[in-house]
Amino acid sequence: MSRRRWFVLILALLAVAGLLVVAAGIYRFNFTQDDLYYRTPSGEVVSLEEWEARQAAGDDVMRRLFSIADGGPLALRLPELDQAVPLTRFEPEGEFTRVVGEYSRGAERGRIVMDTSGIRALNLSCDGRIYLVAPFSVSNQGSGVFHYLALLEHDTEHQAVTHVDSLFLGDRVSLEAVTPAPDGRALTLSWRPRTLEPGTPSAIETHRVEVSIDPPGLVDASP
Repeated sequence: MSRRRWFVLILALLAVAGLLVVAAGIYRFNFTQDDLYYRTPSGEVVSLEEWEARQAAGDDVMRRLFSIADGGPLALRLPELDQAVPLTRFEPEGEFTRVVGEYSRGAERGRIVMDTSGIRALNLSCDGRIYLVAPFSVSNQGSGVFHYLALLEHDTEHQAVTHVDSLFLGDRVSLEAVTPAPDGRALTLSWRPRTLEPGTPSAIETHRVEVSIDPPGLVDASP
């Protein structure tokens, strides 16, 4: 092959390489995280950008509630469905009142709300793990709101908080107080069943709940 042909071939290859670099730059400029998707543990498909935003919000929840940084979001499990729902924001926004997470399961949409004022530390620990309880509620498109008490396990070594058990309280209750016993092995719950007549308060009910950590669990021990 003559020098002239070699020269033309090299120029052509350089031109093609330049076009590829330009095309890659244009593609990278226009291709954002909105074009990438992530399937959440609940089965919901969201953009990668939204998922990363949720993770950051979940980290903020852990920092504010438990002073844990980069430990992943706090997730409560839907009772009976064994589906983890990350709690990602405070409500009302900016206030330290309730922490909320949304979930989807097929056509069903709902949310979990944990009352931060009801979180109580128990005088129980085992192998670097301490235990807490927290009231939460589950609601979906229906009219019911189902109330539970969560048992949480805080692994101080790995800086993680895990939801290990739930106790159903009722679908029409207003929790008044959560009082742990000094030994941490039991607690007293006080709530009012909600009546159908507005303005008519119901009597406070008291329930004794036993707590175990091997295995972790909550049991309603009221007669």
